Amino acid sequence: MKHKPLIIYFLLGFVLQSCSSHFAPVVVQEYLGDYELICSTASEQSVVRIAGDEEPGERLFLVGQIVDQETKEPISGAKIFFYQANHEGLYNSRFIGMPSFARISGSVKTDVNGCFILQTIIPGNYPDQIDGKHIHTKIRAPGYPTWNMEFLFEGHLDDVLRPEYLTRGDGVILNPVETLLPGIFIAECELEMGN
Repeated sequence: MKHKPLIIYFLLGFVLQSCSSHFAPVVVQEYLGDYELICSTASEQSVVRIAGDEEPGERLFLVGQIVDQETKEPISGAKIFFYQANHEGLYNSRFIGMPSFARISGSVKTDVNGCFILQTIIPGNYPDQIDGKHIHTKIRAPGYPTWNMEFLFEGHLDDVLRPEYLTRGDGVILNPVETLLPGIFIAECELEMGN
């Protein structure tokens, strides 16, 4: 199968260190294999950056689309809240004992095509664990129940927990691919919401 160029929107700050305070999108074409991303473009309003250039760790661009489970139609205007640990597995919460107030957190709404892009870092494992990197996510969309779930990372998921997450429907396993830009990874997902 022929490789196709994929268009990904990166924030200028991730590409040009000298312009790290700018949030203007820049189009970067990469060859990532024989597939096309679900949402190769997204409106600026559907992009959230929760880890700045000063945040240590490998950069992650999570490109996703939320659709209705039955009709497969995009769900626009879904509000997504993300929070996660830093590269050392620590939340550094603004309130002790409340990880949902983690320093690395933020919200975004899906665009008319149900698309969103999260720009962050790959979180670390908790200090006392060897597996378990994850990003907490809460999704709210009109007409659907609130969905609390986690994005998990292939290669960092305990084999005992894997079937539990998949059975309960509260975990999506990501398999990030490194781009031609060192230390920058892309993952994609399609999330189906039902009643």
